[in-house]
Amino acid sequence: MLSEVRHTQAKSVPAHAHEAPYFSLLLDGGYSESARDFSVCYEPYTLVFHAAHTPHEDAIGNNGCRMFFVELLPEWRHFVEELGPLPKHFFVLDGGAPLWLLVRLYREFLAGEAASPITVESLTLDLCSYILNVEADQAKEPAWLSDLEARVKAEFRTRLDLNDLSAQIGVHPGHMCRVFRRFRNTSLGEYVTGLRIQFVTRRLTQTSDALGEIAQASGFADQSHMTRVFHRFVGSSPGAYRTAASR
Repeated sequence: MLSEVRHTQAKSVPAHAHEAPYFSLLLDGGYSESARDFSVCYEPYTLVFHAAHTPHEDAIGNNGCRMFFVELLPEWRHFVEELGPLPKHFFVLDGGAPLWLLVRLYREFLAGEAASPITVESLTLDLCSYILNVEADQAKEPAWLSDLEARVKAEFRTRLDLNDLSAQIGVHPGHMCRVFRRFRNTSLGEYVTGLRIQFVTRRLTQTSDALGEIAQASGFADQSHMTRVFHRFVGSSPGAYRTAASR
């Protein structure tokens, strides 16, 4: 569950705990957490993982704060733990890949209906893989990765499902997403969306097909969805892009 929380004024929250493990990212303002065995004063873009049932107290700064949360609800928690047990403690994830994965999740959250479900799922699995006690990925690219890439290229205009893809190649979805990012330098979800946008740009410049037809052929839900995602990637609407390309 992704959510953004805004506090407009200073306040203290007495000791409490959350049933679900979660990640918290301070976007702006002042915020701190403390307990018997830890204390952390957040700065903007501080990222923290909280194990389930971790008791802590909160203090919100004088000017309030704005935070982004990623909570692992039971179905997701059980799914992730097929790779390994989630940590039983609290820790700060300073910089590096986990932070930017969460920032990209926030960008998808802000996109609303234009967000890609498979991008959200693969980014979340990538994020979780950094906190699991699992063996390091192999240094050599696995043979199944090229098969996965070929399958995605052939099927990107359909509704892809992480579980189906992982079952077809015989690896866990979390491992699949992490290895894909490691050797392709992008998440699986972003790769799929990129293929769809590439397809759209080609149809825009090579055909006179209506935008609704292109949206349906490319795998987007509808023309509006295609337009929002296209603008996020390209910086203009499909119609404007077609007009500019035809000049």
